[in-house]
Amino acid sequence: MTGTEAGGATATNVRLHPLSVRAEGDEWIVGRVETGTFVALPEVGARAIELLRQGHDVPGAAATLAEEHGEPVDVAGFVRSLAKLGFVAELDGEAVAGKTVPPSTFPRVRQRHVRWMLSPVLGAAVVAAVAFAALFALFGPGRPPAPADVVWSERGSLVLLSQVAVYWPVIFLHELGHLFTARAAGMPGRMTFGTRLQFLAAQTNVSGVWAAPRRVRLVVYLSGMAVNAVLAAAGSVIFQATGPGFWHNLGAVVFITQIVLIAGQFMFFMRTDVYFVVQDVARCHNLYGDAAAYARHLASRLFPRRAAPDPTAGLPARQRRAVRLYAAFLVPGTVVCLGFFLAVTVPITVALLSQAVAALMAADSVLAVLDPVAVIAVIGTVQLLWLRTWWRRHGRRVRTVLRTMLTTLGAPSSN
Repeated sequence: MTGTEAGGATATNVRLHPLSVRAEGDEWIVGRVETGTFVALPEVGARAIELLRQGHDVPGAAATLAEEHGEPVDVAGFVRSLAKLGFVAELDGEAVAGKTVPPSTFPRVRQRHVRWMLSPVLGAAVVAAVAFAALFALFGPGRPPAPADVVWSERGSLVLLSQVAVYWPVIFLHELGHLFTARAAGMPGRMTFGTRLQFLAAQTNVSGVWAAPRRVRLVVYLSGMAVNAVLAAAGSVIFQATGPGFWHNLGAVVFITQIVLIAGQFMFFMRTDVYFVVQDVARCHNLYGDAAAYARHLASRLFPRRAAPDPTAGLPARQRRAVRLYAAFLVPGTVVCLGFFLAVTVPITVALLSQAVAALMAADSVLAVLDPVAVIAVIGTVQLLWLRTWWRRHGRRVRTVLRTMLTTLGAPSSN
């Protein structure tokens, strides 16, 4: 067959959506920026797309490629694969249903508004701010903030609320850093909530940056941490430059919060900002997914009859080494993180809630009620938000498993 099927007919004329095509080593990265869908293709795939975009029909593109490569090329099958990716707009003038383009966050912010965020001058300013704070910590009038400085009040609710009041605006600014640097490169972006292992995480989908040069991609990945670094520098200076009071306490909370957030990004066995830097530098396209598949392959070797083939066997040598090395961090890192959550985080959360409920039951005044109510409200809100986000991601799978179990239990036995 020299055409591709559309609505039961054989289509020969193809119109593609606007696609980004760039070379990376021996591969070509092709994708649709507005949906964030990208694939790595060999040179023949990139050439087929070039011919289709030039107006060649499917048989004509197949004939040209066969002449250039000396062997037949299944352009019809290739077009069907492109359609599944959402890259095909029309087949023989008939619109092809594809992926829905997700709305961007803050669409009124245009590239011209934030182009300055990719300026080397801004990068130099970030480095200068951090360097100034480090020198001020060494030679300034006071000492840098310590974790104990965050506990500035005997009332736990006030300490907790101050941390929340700083944490969420900072998270927002962190994600804006990703969003606006991507927008500066002409890419869309969408801010959402997600879960990474047991953590509730704000995240910004900037998959379109795969169309940008590597320098721009790295700036986008690191921009959130740059925001945290500048805020940490400001918090440290404010803490040291002021005496006991509001600004002193605020500086401590801001500084410690930023240090914790920056440290968390180095847990790159999850898909953190540092993970995306590592993935890009290693020239891998799905480092986490490939490493998880390799880990499952290694686990399957414990049961020879069910052993799965090595999913890294078909990868280029450089990518194969990177995936296997990353898997060595992925598995123990995940185990330790989940273990910490079960052994430390859960007991602490339960203890805080238990103490707050006990204090609420024993309260004999309005002021005594406010403290435990604030603790319960903050912890409860975060947990409910995490549960809602987790369910949106995994709920369909859970429902499928439950239906399968109920069907199995309800099936009549065959004796």
